[in-house]
Amino acid sequence: GFEPQVGDDYKELILIIPFVQSLSGVYWHNYVVRIYLDDYWAMKGGNDWYGYRKVLADFFETAAAPQFTVKHLGVDKFESTIDNLGPVFSDSQAVGQLPNYQDMKLIFKMPILGTLTQYPGDPYVCSYFDFRFANAQIQQMRSQHEFKSEFVPYMSDWVALGLITSTVDAAWRIEGMNWRL
Repeated sequence: GFEPQVGDDYKELILIIPFVQSLSGVYWHNYVVRIYLDDYWAMKGGNDWYGYRKVLADFFETAAAPQFTVKHLGVDKFESTIDNLGPVFSDSQAVGQLPNYQDMKLIFKMPILGTLTQYPGDPYVCSYFDFRFANAQIQQMRSQHEFKSEFVPYMSDWVALGLITSTVDAAWRIEGMNWRL
């Protein structure tokens, strides 16, 4: 019964890679590369218990463009502009009318693989989210984004890509989605 609140609303930028499988495993996971956020307690709990590789960052938003920038220790990490927002749909409407939306929901159901860096050998830990879309409002959109600097070592190829535009039918703005870990 009791669902504790993590804290006040906070901002997060989550970089996960879907469809990761361990060498000895048979199940697909989403792997957490890095999460930038602006809430200390959400960072601490996410790292200590779930290995989410969370790091405190600053978020800067402009409403006029819908644009946001993420900085860590004064270094630009990520920038995104959102445009071409489509009509607002309920979850059931989006499933029927937005191509690939149902596939995205299936990716969200995969377990999340984190790394517990505070233990020798950096063991992996698996967690599950229960995403609840019943009250969600979904809009198809286009995102133009850029990795300004590496989130973790060996991301220089991602940074070298420069400005990236989301593919057609592959980006959504979701508000009002509840979740439970």
